[in-house]
Amino acid sequence: MAIAPMPPEKSAYALARYSRSPDSIEQSIRWVYGHSSEKFWDQFYFDYGHASIADLGHVIICFEEISELAAIRLEDEPLWDGQAKSSRYQNFAASRWFVPGQIRGSETEAVYEGILRSLSEIYRLLHDPLIAYLSERDPRPESMKPADYQRTIAARAFDVTRYLLPLAAKTNVGQVVSIRTLEKQMTRLLSSQLPELRAIGEDLKEACQRPPVNLWGELCGQSAGLSDPLAPTLARHAKANAYQESVYSDLARHAKEVLRGAGLDQPENWGPVELVELIEPHHPLDEIVATLLYRVSQAPYRKILEVVKEWSEKEKHATIEVATRQRRLTFQYPSSLPMRRTRRKELSCGRPGTAYPSNWSMPSDAKSPL
Repeated sequence: MAIAPMPPEKSAYALARYSRSPDSIEQSIRWVYGHSSEKFWDQFYFDYGHASIADLGHVIICFEEISELAAIRLEDEPLWDGQAKSSRYQNFAASRWFVPGQIRGSETEAVYEGILRSLSEIYRLLHDPLIAYLSERDPRPESMKPADYQRTIAARAFDVTRYLLPLAAKTNVGQVVSIRTLEKQMTRLLSSQLPELRAIGEDLKEACQRPPVNLWGELCGQSAGLSDPLAPTLARHAKANAYQESVYSDLARHAKEVLRGAGLDQPENWGPVELVELIEPHHPLDEIVATLLYRVSQAPYRKILEVVKEWSEKEKHATIEVATRQRRLTFQYPSSLPMRRTRRKELSCGRPGTAYPSNWSMPSDAKSPL
């Protein structure tokens, strides 16, 4: 039996009841319709901690005119499905860029705008010459339609010029996530050190308190759209997490102190570095500590790892203590703290001369200590 879309908190409520009741799904939906889903969520999700219930309701959320940097952070969820405005298929020449509020009206803003305008102009000017070059190098096959060929060549040109786009370039992101992921996302955004991300978190919280846009229903001639707020209970509980707000600042201060002693605070001490480097397997404790320090410093991972390997067990655990001592009753560890290991290919993380270490993640429902 296929069920038509319902408000996410109510659909999760209905399916949760369905698993605990002999009633049919139709009877469960009717029962939920006549009872308060807010009371259910408060009791079972927030008080009892039955987090898996929130995986049963999904939402579509779109973020428009946010920076590329914000989009990257927004998508940084273990369980996330979505699409961003494609820099391979769309022309960003007419797009604007995000200007941090801290520099508005200052001399720095003028310098900032000048740099971004220069990058945008180079991006625009290179497109046509690249189209000509690629068309000459790779002529259209006879079997390919001209329109398809032009789209392919344009995409290849954008694939080159998009590396000129700064992280301040504005983009759009659409996501389909469970309300469990949505709650974690809101908490993470509200706890961010970046003002833009905190503002997005507040906007997301407000959006969850309002009925969603039902444009499709209007186009289909529905007399009334969805009148229920999107996820009001989650929005009411959403707030910044003190641990997430402070952990990376604490780690940055600690890293500055310990890496200064090894001379890694000065780039001239790093020696030759590779743009992309494969890191050989090493002891998990060394990997935990090196990854935590790498997250908040500029030094290459391999150089940090060399220093960490020379430390005593006590010194290594001191770094882990900085990362975990403020967690209190929360089990949300920093994303760079390894708990359950999932190895993936080690690639460049985007900062020249550094390597991307193994990906580690803390199970979202884990309760065991490190």
